[in-house]
Amino acid sequence: MIQPEFSLLDGLFFTTWLLIITVIIITIKVKNRENPDYWIFGRFMIYKLFFGVLFSVVYTYVYKGGDTTAYWYGGKVLNNLFFSNPTAYLNEIWNYNPKNLIQNYDIQSGYPPSWIYVEYSSWFVSKISSFFSFLTFGSYYATNLIVSFCSGLICYRFYVFMNSKLSINKTYLAIALLFVPSVAFWCTGVAKDTITFSCILLVITSVWSLLYSKFKWKYLILLFICSYLILQIRPVYMMAIIVPFAIVYIFKISREKVFLVKLLIRTIGIATAIILVTFLSFDSLIKTAEITYNDFQNNSLYQGKRYDLGLTEFTPSSMLTVFPLAVLTTLFRPFLWESESILMILNGLESLATLLLTTQIFRKKNRHKSNSTKNSEQRDLIIFSIGFVIILAFIVGLTSGLFGVLSRLKSPIIPFFLIIIFSRIQKQETSEKKEEY
Repeated sequence: MIQPEFSLLDGLFFTTWLLIITVIIITIKVKNRENPDYWIFGRFMIYKLFFGVLFSVVYTYVYKGGDTTAYWYGGKVLNNLFFSNPTAYLNEIWNYNPKNLIQNYDIQSGYPPSWIYVEYSSWFVSKISSFFSFLTFGSYYATNLIVSFCSGLICYRFYVFMNSKLSINKTYLAIALLFVPSVAFWCTGVAKDTITFSCILLVITSVWSLLYSKFKWKYLILLFICSYLILQIRPVYMMAIIVPFAIVYIFKISREKVFLVKLLIRTIGIATAIILVTFLSFDSLIKTAEITYNDFQNNSLYQGKRYDLGLTEFTPSSMLTVFPLAVLTTLFRPFLWESESILMILNGLESLATLLLTTQIFRKKNRHKSNSTKNSEQRDLIIFSIGFVIILAFIVGLTSGLFGVLSRLKSPIIPFFLIIIFSRIQKQETSEKKEEY
């Protein structure tokens, strides 16, 4: 394991960037002081940066290193390579060839961690890390601070976007999108989860703006860039994005049709979308699931409590039989009695809170409906969220194998699951108030 040191120089770079980021946050806050959407911006950014620092401390002094420190070190080695051999650096950034480990690196540049370099997606994260590392002169803590700040800005912009589309109490929405502790911890710092979660939020914003607003090139460019990043790091996640968006689009174009035409379009469209995506990517999902599951189950380097879905073979039929269990495992585990560390106990408490909130869905049905444009978009966003949660929960539950990995990989799912729950709670509260009158 690679364990970063916190030297006096690291402290200087960290403090410098903390001051710069603080000035930027204050400037944004002052600039938007009359904007009600920024009512909690300052507090959220402090919260996010705190978890960014905590993330660095935990991986340095509790875990004594891990994937994130290896990503950072790989980026630092790339920076050294840039100063010693710029051509080799550019070749590493634009190409991938594991044999370059011998050709391009020496004692002067250092050597990237071999287990990171031989895995394409992990080495890709190190490439991204190198760009941030240039700004921090290789400081692990300062690099994580900048990444936390950038991911925090993306999260808050997504909150503002969702607040404009959903008729959900802004406090509920802030809890779902900004203040879930596991999301704030795992989706921060130099990590795959940070990049994929941030890109998922930007993809949703871009696609939604292209579907419901005037066409703008910036959204199309952002969509391509973020989709590319997801495909490089966790390509199977694209299934959880594409299928729900296809369903939303089918619902959108058929909304004004007569009932029978609407039913026909939606049935054929949804079936076609599911079959097409399944045909194109289900084999990849099976292979990824089998490799990842076996790796987490059998590799002694992965420590922690394991869970078993009872899957004996990786075939489409056997995987579908564990579908409900995989989804429920992702959403509601680890249970408190399955936790064996402080972090797992905290995740267990969060899972318990999620389970208790979920019970609110089964209260009496809301009878008040609205056909407003915002309500129409809200229904589409809820439809997307349901599809996204179910598909990604299945993938994560199927491939994790360890509760520690599960707690990390499920973090992008929880905000959307809470949106579904809070949307239902909001409808119930509105219905009860109308009935009082």
